[in-house]
Amino acid sequence: MTEIRDDSISIALDAMGGDSAPDVVIEGANLVLSGVVPCDGKVHFSIYGKKEEVLPVLAKYKLVEANSVFVDVSDAVSSSDRPSYALRHRRRSSMWHAVEDLKKGLVSAVVSAGNTGALMAISRHLLGTIHSIDRPAIAVAMPSQKSSFVVLDIGANIECSADALLQFAIMGVAFAKAILGRTDPKVGLLNVGSEEVKGTYAVQEAFSLMRAAKSKMDFYGYIEAEEVFKGK
Repeated sequence: MTEIRDDSISIALDAMGGDSAPDVVIEGANLVLSGVVPCDGKVHFSIYGKKEEVLPVLAKYKLVEANSVFVDVSDAVSSSDRPSYALRHRRRSSMWHAVEDLKKGLVSAVVSAGNTGALMAISRHLLGTIHSIDRPAIAVAMPSQKSSFVVLDIGANIECSADALLQFAIMGVAFAKAILGRTDPKVGLLNVGSEEVKGTYAVQEAFSLMRAAKSKMDFYGYIEAEEVFKGK
């Protein structure tokens, strides 16, 4: 493989990830290249998987075949693998090699529909986190009645401290600016009510931390789920 070019977006695809892999993964790449799924800029793919399973599928999609490189691997992360097991025993997997090539600067991003826990663990192990961020989070952009918004974390962490929630808010602001194009996004802390006494101790402490972080975010306060989708 060669390093990514400045005029293109190189996306690493874990072809072995997901319940219907590799067929659905390759089909998804074809939708992007065909323009069915809009994408800014020129895209090409680095596809990681077992050749005996991926190459027959890839041969059916000539557009993907012409705009990708294939990386043969000998292993794959299973949906039943614990994150700790994947870290120790899946270092020859498609997921591991894809994330490793991101670390090397050979691709711009990694896409996997595979084991989420394993992906988060492998990514944190190989890529680390940026300064002042202790834990990764999964972010998703969703529509509301007025516009779109980003919510995090939606599954990377079972329990979160107040400091972690503050860090998620900071990352959410960065996501909203970079991906959603917002110049001054507001931050709402999801809770069971809008009163300051509502919620767990960690949520209440996070409220105080976010309110004090005026230089980093425009803090709205507590927000209930139904209000989020109304665009408040």
